[in-house]
Amino acid sequence: MNSFVIVTAFVVMAFVSSFASYFLKMSSSGKHSGKLGMLLSPFFYLGGVLYVIAAGINIYLLQYLPMAIVMPLGSTTYIVTMFL
Repeated sequence: MNSFVIVTAFVVMAFVSSFASYFLKMSSSGKHSGKLGMLLSPFFYLGGVLYVIAAGINIYLLQYLPMAIVMPLGSTTYIVTMFL
């Protein structure tokens, strides 16, 4: 597999997962506080969909690389989230 595709997939996964965290945080703050308000927030569902997409990219990468490489590099998500 092309290394450019692998690096691009890692970068996309990090950003998608970071935005998923951001939107889930948005769903729990402001006027959407509380459990019912969070379930009514569109940010909650957007964050969930983004997490599913990030998990799909992660599974795709695990087909081509060992878990010992994918999981540590997946932790770059936390660094990107910090800047959001």
